[in-house]
Amino acid sequence: ILDEYSMKFNEKHFGDEEPGFNFLYFFEWLFLEAKHSSGGKILDWIIDNYAEGFDDEEISIINEWQKNSQAGIFEVIEIKDKEWLIHMKDIFNDKEYTVRDRMASMQLIKGDVFYSRVQKIFENYYLAGVAQTYPRSILDQLKDYVNFQYENIYGTTRGNYEDFINTHCNIITSFQPKKPKFIDSGGDEINLCEQVYTILGRKHEKIMDWIDKNSDLFII
Repeated sequence: ILDEYSMKFNEKHFGDEEPGFNFLYFFEWLFLEAKHSSGGKILDWIIDNYAEGFDDEEISIINEWQKNSQAGIFEVIEIKDKEWLIHMKDIFNDKEYTVRDRMASMQLIKGDVFYSRVQKIFENYYLAGVAQTYPRSILDQLKDYVNFQYENIYGTTRGNYEDFINTHCNIITSFQPKKPKFIDSGGDEINLCEQVYTILGRKHEKIMDWIDKNSDLFII
């Protein structure tokens, strides 16, 4: 069953670490976003069918987790590390939050951009779930990517941004910035290439001799 959901998440087999399977992102998606064949969220189905595995306090926490968490891509406006406070805003709707998180207040700095979820408990906001930071240099690429995915998925129905980003963490976390280009003094792009050869018999000596004679063609 996990393998089936894993293939839905990002077309990778469950636990297939070789191509880059990420357990944290997978389980966040599985518990907060994935739908069971019955139509409801997979976490609701688990609680309905295996309620004896949770005590009342755990059920209450899980319900709060589902109802009061909002994903977003945030920019850090101010850090108050002594108070464990982070003042941040969502870069798409400019909604601001003051979040209490000890580790994040020590690790983040003003201007950082990151994807995460905020959860309201009573009158305070906290970070919930996994987080992913992005270099500011690729912020425009990230905005273009999210806007494209949002419009492509919601089309003319124009569902709101909060619903989109709260239900598509697999799309957000799969964002890959464009690789930088290297330009030479003449304005041409420099292409970096690598090839691996298997050489049979003693032909490698002839090949190495040829490379030596044509060394001006290679940077070795």
